[in-house]
Amino acid sequence: MWHVELKLQSTLMAKPVCFYSLFLILLVGCYGCGGNNATANAPPQPAPTGTNPTPNFTQLAHILHMGQSLASGDDSLPAITTADTGHGNFQFARGVHTWREGQPVFCKAPELRPDSDFALVPVTAGEPIIGSGETIASGLVDQLKVSIGSPPDVRFLFSFSGQGSKRLRNLDKEHDDSSDPRSGFVTPGGYYRTSIDDVRRGLAQARSHGWSYSVPAITWMQGEKNNDQRLDDWLPPLDRRFFLNAYATELIALKNDWNNDILPITDQARRIPLFTYQTNLAISGQAQLLAAQRDPEIILVSPIYFMPSALNGSPDSGNHWGYLIHINADAQRWLGEQFAKVIKRSVVDHETWMPLYPLRATLSSDRQSILIEYHVPRPPLVIDSTFLPAAGTGNGYIVRGGPDVIGTATASPTSIRLTLATPLPAGTFTVEYASEHGTAVAFRMPSPLLQARTGTVWPNGQASFELVFAGDQTALFRTILQEGVFLVQSDLSQLGDTDSVIRSVSLDSSGNTVLKGEVRQFNGVAFQAGRLIQVLRNYKYGNVHDSDPEASINSFVQGPRVGQPYPLWNWSIGFEDLTIDIGSPLRHHEHASGPSVAK
Repeated sequence: MWHVELKLQSTLMAKPVCFYSLFLILLVGCYGCGGNNATANAPPQPAPTGTNPTPNFTQLAHILHMGQSLASGDDSLPAITTADTGHGNFQFARGVHTWREGQPVFCKAPELRPDSDFALVPVTAGEPIIGSGETIASGLVDQLKVSIGSPPDVRFLFSFSGQGSKRLRNLDKEHDDSSDPRSGFVTPGGYYRTSIDDVRRGLAQARSHGWSYSVPAITWMQGEKNNDQRLDDWLPPLDRRFFLNAYATELIALKNDWNNDILPITDQARRIPLFTYQTNLAISGQAQLLAAQRDPEIILVSPIYFMPSALNGSPDSGNHWGYLIHINADAQRWLGEQFAKVIKRSVVDHETWMPLYPLRATLSSDRQSILIEYHVPRPPLVIDSTFLPAAGTGNGYIVRGGPDVIGTATASPTSIRLTLATPLPAGTFTVEYASEHGTAVAFRMPSPLLQARTGTVWPNGQASFELVFAGDQTALFRTILQEGVFLVQSDLSQLGDTDSVIRSVSLDSSGNTVLKGEVRQFNGVAFQAGRLIQVLRNYKYGNVHDSDPEASINSFVQGPRVGQPYPLWNWSIGFEDLTIDIGSPLRHHEHASGPSVAK
């Protein structure tokens, strides 16, 4: 039975493939998935009976947002959306954030919040009362409205009721256990309860204006806290395959709880899909894929490894910098537009949305190359080393336990060929991409470190260090500097691990290349002359996206890309355990075999 389940899990997001229904009874028997057993690993189902077939949104369409710190906009500063954007979309007067830890009575009984907090005001970002920055709010609602033609009688309302450092079980209805004294971060809880009361408040506002009202979508940005494979702080980590199943099952159950509780309030016919991002470099990201594979009402929008981190942002002109795991303000608004694109295609255009993901990997007869076939939302595929620096010689691909990938090339509009350093030995091997086992290394410096020295004080008063390399090597940094700051690390074969944040690249009076950072962002043992240095992005990543022509309504306002529109390409999901087929002929349905999310 385990073999059957693992085979089923190897088809990430392959919703149109009907052969899964043959195994459905086995899957339910293995796990008892709960939440929505009838759709586990099933092909996409028709819209539930009674669904409104028209693409029109109601006059007030409420997007509910839930998650942890990335959803909250932690460190996404300075905020970009500081004034009314003019698109006629709303948040509550209370703010985008409707749950507040400092108001425990309201956390436990959100219906007691004053009515005055729920007047409709234009969407903005940055709420000093909780120290948050930009969220996906304005990017999502404004892009969505423009994408449907900016109808004057449609208004989007956005609200968020989560909090940073929270597990799925802290945020859901069934557990809501953030107040448990065994929790590592005890708070009053009530996040889910708050989201339901927010719906009642939105409906009341719509009625007061004489508008129709509905909740067309829920957005989800959570997973980092669950990377330790625990469901609660006080429970031991689960085996990988059990964790994947448990997280996916509980996310499906949460989506169903929202539907069961919201639809009777709004009296809408259309059920509410849940749209999620893919958590970076994490087992949670694989579990989100599994949930989307099992349930057609959970829709995976995009990974985020290609976006700039919050190391590029500061709330106070550089006195403090954001945390590596978070994303900056531009990335939040950009991600909001990605959500909007997929919501529009799913809800309005009735497209059975699937992200850019692999279908199959096939080994060549000489065992020297691997062909990866993709589902591509908008062909052709692109291996892009101009927007991001090449992620090693494999552009983000690795063969786990096998030879190095020394080359990549597009073989067709929907496939990529990997070249291996040596023939693949006999045995079972898997391909991974932008995974937790992958690389963040953009390149290695061609010559050793010439000198490590103290630099001039930064304008923000911070002490600096400088790493000097012989000659003019600034051209190496042209692409990575387009994103902003980056990391450097000593070669791991010498003296251990050293890394630090680099904030500028320049030439000194001797014509040597100087990398400069702040001493407070230096980590590890001291850099020493003669050591080998590698340059890294902030996240492990890859270089593959499609050619989606969707136009953004916004442009970068921070960093070197200022003025460039956000590109709304679909980047390949990060995946693990895509089994390499030896190349024997397969039946048609086997073309949907994708990466297994369980080992």
